[in-house]
Amino acid sequence: MDEQRRWFAVDRDLTNRNDAEAVCAAVVEVLRPVLRRVRVDAVSDYADEMPPSVAEAEAVLRALARRQRPHDRDPVTAVEVTPADAEWAAMERYAAWSIDVDLLGEDEQGVGSLHDCGWSVTAALTDNEVALLRERVGAKAPVTLLAAVHERRRQQKREQRKARLGSVWPFRRQR
Repeated sequence: MDEQRRWFAVDRDLTNRNDAEAVCAAVVEVLRPVLRRVRVDAVSDYADEMPPSVAEAEAVLRALARRQRPHDRDPVTAVEVTPADAEWAAMERYAAWSIDVDLLGEDEQGVGSLHDCGWSVTAALTDNEVALLRERVGAKAPVTLLAAVHERRRQQKREQRKARLGSVWPFRRQR
């Protein structure tokens, strides 16, 4: 029986391309045994910063997109790549530069997302997989349950709102 998958997030703002590449590569590597398909947008917010190898990978994915959907005016979103495809290596190289990558397992079930050019990374992981991912990304990118990240952010928003209201209400009460 399969281990239960729980959603985790890389709990750090990844602010440089090298860290984003390392984290995205680690997620793809850890999930590789369960990946059946990847949908990748061959579009980047960092085209002006792309190394030549990444630009080449983008060109490979765009060519695949045109073959997959020759009649679409703009087929470069949701390019489908499977591990058996020759373009898989291009997808791996490009993943951290794409505006959106959806990692799909059995029955098209989502098992990961590399969003906003690798700045936002989530994955549905088993206990063994989360241990492997933590080992691969080390201290540069803590891996935390997504529910805990969401709760912390909700609490931060409540505290910020309370602070804003607290700064306004005392003046109104003095009248």
